[in-house]
Amino acid sequence: MITRLSNMIANFFVEKGIIKSEEHEIYVYGAEALFSGLSNLLILIICGILMDELLIALLFFSVFNIMRKYCGGYHAATHLKCNLIFTLNTLTILLLIKNYSFISEWLMIIAIIVSDIIIFWLAPIENVNKSLEKYEKKKYRKIAIIFSMIFTIIAVLLIPFNKIVSIMISLTLLSVSFAMLCTKIIKEGGIVENESEKNDL
Repeated sequence: MITRLSNMIANFFVEKGIIKSEEHEIYVYGAEALFSGLSNLLILIICGILMDELLIALLFFSVFNIMRKYCGGYHAATHLKCNLIFTLNTLTILLLIKNYSFISEWLMIIAIIVSDIIIFWLAPIENVNKSLEKYEKKKYRKIAIIFSMIFTIIAVLLIPFNKIVSIMISLTLLSVSFAMLCTKIIKEGGIVENESEKNDL
């Protein structure tokens, strides 16, 4: 659906002479990224309202997007699958936050340490549809590690003052690092999803 809508918009712009035909794919990619981001934000807001954790959900979205941008990770073959995974991820984290009493400080610290190790080891994981130049990899890796350290420090410092936000950050880092690890395993196992499925939705 998102791919078709993006193609329709790009085709319209080409027909009206707003963009050149050779720029068609660039605008399709940009429209897909925009609609995908908006759909994820809408999903997040709905989940946050239903779980009565809208502020935490928005904070999660901010941290998640920053880390995903520079760390990379798993990219589903279709926008529908991407939205489903994001919804499941969001609901899982919000549910854990709603029932945070069983999450101890040591468990949080272990989650953060594991996340940092994976991020330091793997960042950045490239998107199969968008490879990075050598200088870009170095830049993304450096930024990913810096943000990882910033969020780690914030999470640890907030443990005595705002445990919910601290848990949210540690779970988000764990979520991002787990996606990176899964992608690493999939790539090494030679498992490739069919990208043509995008056009079927």
